[in-house]
Amino acid sequence: MLTASVVILIALGLSCFTYLALERAGRRAWVPLVCRTIAWTALGLLLVNLSCRVRGAAPQPIVLLDASLSLGAAGGRWLEARDSARRWGEVRSFGDERLGNDTVPTRGRSLLAPALIGAAATGRPVIVVTDGEVEDTREIPPDILARSGVRIFARKVQPDVAISRVTGPHRVSAGDSIPLDLLLQSVGQTTPDTVTVRVNAGSVRLARRIVRLSGEAAGRARILVPTTQLSAGDHVLQIALGESRDSEPRTDTRLHIVTVTPTPGVVFLASPADWDSRFLYRTLREVSQLPVRGFLRLDGNRWRSMSDLRPVPAEAVRRAARRADLLVLKGAAAPMAQGSQAR
Repeated sequence: MLTASVVILIALGLSCFTYLALERAGRRAWVPLVCRTIAWTALGLLLVNLSCRVRGAAPQPIVLLDASLSLGAAGGRWLEARDSARRWGEVRSFGDERLGNDTVPTRGRSLLAPALIGAAATGRPVIVVTDGEVEDTREIPPDILARSGVRIFARKVQPDVAISRVTGPHRVSAGDSIPLDLLLQSVGQTTPDTVTVRVNAGSVRLARRIVRLSGEAAGRARILVPTTQLSAGDHVLQIALGESRDSEPRTDTRLHIVTVTPTPGVVFLASPADWDSRFLYRTLREVSQLPVRGFLRLDGNRWRSMSDLRPVPAEAVRRAARRADLLVLKGAAAPMAQGSQAR
């Protein structure tokens, strides 16, 4: 207000000096004097750029909410973290490479770096809400991480047994067993020493085995699943923990897809057995897209399977050779191939 008053007085003084002192217009000068005073006052106010100082509203923080599966797992605090994030600012979820804001924690990974770098570029305050299980903290620049607020809703560890990996062939021939290699892991203090693993194909029970958990709360096992109850075609095997009562049932089941072919595919006969036959059999299994069955002759006329060296009747070897799509013979194995239509 003081500055505006000064500008008005200066404009009035200049107008009076012009019309009353210089031009000596007398009473006729009052109308143009007032008009010039108003004009110079407006010009003066524009020149000094008067404005009222107003404190701007603080920018709303960007809240990066961890939407990975761990926050929704047993012991996770998803609801508490989500409600707190909504109170603190504008919520944006992070996790894997998918876009969009999830209403439930379904992200398969906890990747923070891309979301944090993008949020920091806006210049707004950034708050990270997570359970602390972030994968890529080493990829985040330290200065960006230092400018961000972190709110940790730590997950409470619950006793759990999980099937972490299942490996096995995806193509087998009818009559063969399907070897499945399992890796089981457990966390918590009250997990059992042994667990039961069952293998089903739909409603059909195929195999069952008890696995002992040992070093570092892990257990490894191989289950031989027979194909006698499986028809030719594609099948989904369900590998599950039997009678599981742990806190996270989503880790108790794994699926394995296998194709059962009506013919043996590639059959390799070696008579007698030698080192070259073992290397050739291994190479055929690695490069072939068909099931490979190998038989070798040991102990006179006794045949054994190359996969596990179990005894195989000679008639079973002849039957496999007759049904093979591709037959590989080494040594004196030609008599076993009589009647075969294979190449």
